[in-house]
Amino acid sequence: MAERDILNIVCKNQITKLSFAYTLKPNTWQDFGQEWEKLTPKVYSKEELEYARKNPIQFHDHECNKPWKSPSQYKSDLWFQYLCQTPFLQDYLKTLEQEMFKKFTQSRFFYRLLRFIKRKIFKS
Repeated sequence: MAERDILNIVCKNQITKLSFAYTLKPNTWQDFGQEWEKLTPKVYSKEELEYARKNPIQFHDHECNKPWKSPSQYKSDLWFQYLCQTPFLQDYLKTLEQEMFKKFTQSRFFYRLLRFIKRKIFKS
């Protein structure tokens, strides 16, 4: 990501290790189990990993399955728990129906067929 490169250049010689609690991915629990028994520490100590597991600060997920787009995403319940404590809940709920309809439409055969045809026509 470009912003990381800029931060690394600007902060050169002032960079320290960031706690694993800030860089967790929601699928870490799926990959390593609820107790992370299969996780082998390389950069962080077992104590740091245990602290991060019990006290996650931020989930980092660069994939397309963001909790607000995929409510069934693992650990998305945490995102919704905090959303309910903000003034933005009503705004989210208003857009939810549109997003659900959009996902349903995109999963239909004719929508996928049209996308395929457009890609073939405009690539030629």
